[in-house]
Amino acid sequence: MRSWAVDGMQVFVDYTYTPAAGADLLRFEGVIEVEGRPTREEQWPADTRWLTWAEHPDANGARFTMRLRAVDTTGPGAWAVIEGALGGRLADAPTGLKAEGRAQDDVIALSWTPPPGEPDARYEVVVRLAVRGPDDAQRFVVDEPRADVPHSLGYTPGSFAVRALTESGYGFLSPELEFVYEDQWPAPVWMQLKPRAGGFFVAWRNAKKSHKKIGSPDSWVVDVDGEQVDFQITRRKKDTIKGFVRGLTHGNEHVVTVRGVTSDFGPGLPISATGRTFAAAEQMAAPRVKPGRRGGDRTVLVSWDDPEWGEASPCCFRITAVGRGAGGARTTIRRFVDAELRRTDFGVGTTGPWRFTIEAKTGTGFSPVSGFSAKVRAR
Repeated sequence: MRSWAVDGMQVFVDYTYTPAAGADLLRFEGVIEVEGRPTREEQWPADTRWLTWAEHPDANGARFTMRLRAVDTTGPGAWAVIEGALGGRLADAPTGLKAEGRAQDDVIALSWTPPPGEPDARYEVVVRLAVRGPDDAQRFVVDEPRADVPHSLGYTPGSFAVRALTESGYGFLSPELEFVYEDQWPAPVWMQLKPRAGGFFVAWRNAKKSHKKIGSPDSWVVDVDGEQVDFQITRRKKDTIKGFVRGLTHGNEHVVTVRGVTSDFGPGLPISATGRTFAAAEQMAAPRVKPGRRGGDRTVLVSWDDPEWGEASPCCFRITAVGRGAGGARTTIRRFVDAELRRTDFGVGTTGPWRFTIEAKTGTGFSPVSGFSAKVRAR
C-alpha cells in the first residue's frame, strides 16, 4: 500500500501487489468496519488502480478500519490495515523545508514546518541521494517535523520531499527541496607517486570541476602508512599539486595518502597509492682533473671512477666547476654528461683556477655531492 486518502465520505487507496512467480492476480478484497461494526465487504478487479468506497453522510466523523488483501491463483495474501476518520480533508503540504549536514554525527538533518491545523500529524519523508541513483528513494515515517538521515560519504547532491499523515490519510506532497551535503572534502580524482631516494615525488589533482561550487580545501594532509608527515609543495598549477615526501628509509614499501582539509569538517575523503623507495646512488669520490689539450679553448680534462648507482636506473652525471670567471669574479658552471662517460673536456672560458665536484643522477634523484677536486688551471 503506497498511500490512502479521505475525501469527505469517500476513501481512496493506492494499492499495488506483485504475485509470486508463476501466479496471476485475480482480485482485491476489502472488509470495512465503522465505529467497530462491520458495514460491508468489497471486491475490486485486478486491474484497479485506486480502490475506493464511500459511506453514508450520517457517518461523518466516524472512525473506520479497512482491511485489504490481494487474491491470486495461489490463494489470498496477508491483510493490510488502514485506520482513519471519515468526513475529513487532506492536510496541506508542509513548508519551510531545510537540509543541513552534521558531519560530526554523520547525518543529514532534515526539518520542515507542519501544515496548519495538524498538530498530531505524522510525516512520510522521501529522500533521494545522488550516490544511490535517482530512482532509489528512501521512504520512512516519523512522528516529529524533523528527521536525521545517516550518511557518511563526502560531497553528495540530494533532495527530499515530505507529506503529512493524519486520520484523513496522506496529505499533499511538499515541493522537493534540493540540497548538497558538504560533509568531507571529496577525494582527489588522480594521484601519481614516483620513488625518490628516501622519499617520493607526489602529485595529485583536486576534485572535479563539478565540485567547484563548494570551494577549495583550506589545506592538504599527506600521510605515510597512517602517520602524517611534512610535505613540501613545490608547484601548484590550476587543480594539480606537486611536491615531495622526504625522510623515509630506502628499500621499503609505503602507502601514501592525500586528503583535503576544511576548517568546518576536518580531513576529507582520501586517495592513496603504494610505492617503494629506492636506494640512492652513493657519494662519489672527488673527480680527477688536469689541464685540457694544448691549444684548446680554456678547458679542463675531468675524469672519475664508476659510481655505485643504487637501485634506480642510471640517468647522467652532474659536474660543477667553481672558480674565477671573466674579470676575476667567482663563477659556478654546471653541466650534465651521459651516464656512459667517465671523462669529459669541460670548457670554462678562463684559466681559473678551478675546482670540480660530481654527482650521479638516477630515477631517485642525485647522489650526495662529492668532495672538491684539486685546483687546476685551464688551457
